[in-house]
Order: sequence, then C-alpha cells, then structure tokens
Amino acid sequence: MKLRLTQLLTIGTMVAAVSSLAQTYTIQDLGLAPGTTYPLGQGLNDVGQACGFCETPNGPVATFSSDGQVIVLAPTNPNDIASAKGIDNSGNVVGYEMPNKAPVDKVRALIWSNGGKAQDITSTSIFPGGEEALAVNKVSGEVVGLGFTSAPINNEWHMFTYANGHKVDLGPTTANVTPIAINDSGVMLVNFTNGAQAIYSNGTFTPIAQPQNATATANAINNSAAVVGEIAYSTNTLVPHAGLYSNGVWTDLGILHGATRGTVAYGINSAGEILAIAAYQGTYHPFRPAKTVPCILQNGVWVDLNTLIPPNSGFNLSRPVAFNGINDAGQILVNTKNATGTVFEHVVLLTPK
Repeated sequence: MKLRLTQLLTIGTMVAAVSSLAQTYTIQDLGLAPGTTYPLGQGLNDVGQACGFCETPNGPVATFSSDGQVIVLAPTNPNDIASAKGIDNSGNVVGYEMPNKAPVDKVRALIWSNGGKAQDITSTSIFPGGEEALAVNKVSGEVVGLGFTSAPINNEWHMFTYANGHKVDLGPTTANVTPIAINDSGVMLVNFTNGAQAIYSNGTFTPIAQPQNATATANAINNSAAVVGEIAYSTNTLVPHAGLYSNGVWTDLGILHGATRGTVAYGINSAGEILAIAAYQGTYHPFRPAKTVPCILQNGVWVDLNTLIPPNSGFNLSRPVAFNGINDAGQILVNTKNATGTVFEHVVLLTPK
C-alpha cells in the first residue's frame, strides 16, 4: 500500500528521527592500494573501517581500509583472485578466493584479520566444491556463507556458519539458499534460488511476505530485524519504490523526487536511518548511461547525498555500497564515478557532522 507523506512521518522508530535541518556530512576519500585501479567498496563496520576490491593487471584483489590507509589482502595462492565481502568491528574481513583462469574448480572461504595473512576456513570434507564467505556478524565475528556440495562445482549448495573454529552445515532446503546479510543478533536475510526470500533465526526460515499487486525484494536487515528493499508495482515495474518491511508488512517509502527509474533501499542501521540508490533515465542520442545517486530518508523525504556534502568537493557520488553501507554511527560508504558516469573512481566515507 502506498502511503502519503503524512503517514510516512508516523513510522516512528522504524525511520530515524532527525532535526528539521538536513543532516550533512564530511567526506573522506579512502584512496587506493598501491598498484591498483577502479576501487569498489563492499563492506563497512561500526568504527569506520571498510573492505572491498580493486583491479590489478592480474585481476581483482581484496582490500582493507583503516586509518586513512588501504592495503591489499593477499589470497593464500598468489595466482588467485580474491574479493572481500564483509568486515566486523574488530577489523576481520571475510571473503573468498578463486583461480584466475577457468576452470574454476574450487572456491576458498577466507578471513583476513586486521590486514594480515589470510586464514583459509574452507572445509573440503564438508563441501568438496569449496566455499564462499559472504557476510559477518559485526559484533560476534560469526561468518556466514555458502558451500558447494561437490567438485567440480555443481548447482547445489548449502548455507553455513563459522565461529571459533567450528563450522556448521545448515543443510539442504527446498531450494538453494544464499545469505545476504547478518545482524548483531545472528539473524540473517537470505535469498532462495526459487525467487523467495526469508529471515533466518534459530534454525527457522520465516518467509518474507509479498505486498498486494506488487513484487518486493529485500536487501538489508538491521538489529531490530527491520528489512529494507524495493517494491515493484505491477502497474509500473520499471520504477520501483523503496520499501520497509517490519512485522510482516511492507511500507512504501516512495522515491527520490525526479528519479524517473525509481529508488531502491540498500541499508538500514540500528537507529533506523535508511540508505537508498535512486536512478534516472539514460539517453541514446547522445549516449549517456543511466545516472544513479545515493540518497537518505530524512523527515520522510529522500535527499540526494550529493547535496549533503561540502560543495565543490570534486566527488560524483554514484551509489551506496550494497547491503548495509550505513553503520550504527551513521557513517556511509559510497562508490563514486567519473564525470561521464562510466567508471568507478573512488570509495568515500561520509561522516555525520
């Protein structure tokens, strides 16, 4: 059900309370690791450390950003490529590595501790085809991911958890399941290959309901198990609306004014601050790619983050980091593009003033 602005303002604790003046932010370029290009942020913890990956002549490499420095996170095999997917509040980064050339016969789940040597946590006795670490509980350090049941990799995988050296295979389900995010209580948002989504807690999958006459997709979860994502109405699926899902009900949060291709929510923190990406129509004559901007919900209205940073900063904020790019301190991790909108150039950290 689509709500008017006056109704949105009654959401209360589900949407952060902010002053009548728009929250503004300082901006910090997190930089590049030596010898790399095209950085892309992937994860942010509550103390402002980040992870992601960059390109090198030999392929992508995982990265770790802390205290103004970016370093490469080496895989266990120097010939492999690696990606960082999440980071906890102790600076532990989770991700995976794989061969740089086909066939990709095995993927290995990794943990890097504060920029140090990679720890391979793959259990080939449980998952002969290898594993991918995809997210981490920022407080407990519990890792969640997926494991392939045979080698070479097939089309069947299980979700797993890993903590204190102990791995748990969560077993087969009605369809393959992939964790998207985990909150500080260990509650997960997951995708099924049959198109369904669920919230996983204490061994139980609770399906995420669909709104009437629409299709909703969940993208992030906070510590209160509130979920945000997008609602695509059957009358106009090309212009999705940002959505909030709580207590089994989707609430339409609308779109950024003028965003002709809609708005999709990608993050929500413990205070209920909601982060999204808004999209505009591209053109073919002359060709201009579709423009995207990150935005945040303030007083029930979406605000382009480009208007909340210092003017003439030189940065073109393009998209927030997917799957909870806003932390509990209100900091936001954003990827920027060049002036033509064709190449990612920087990863920047926005900090509330």
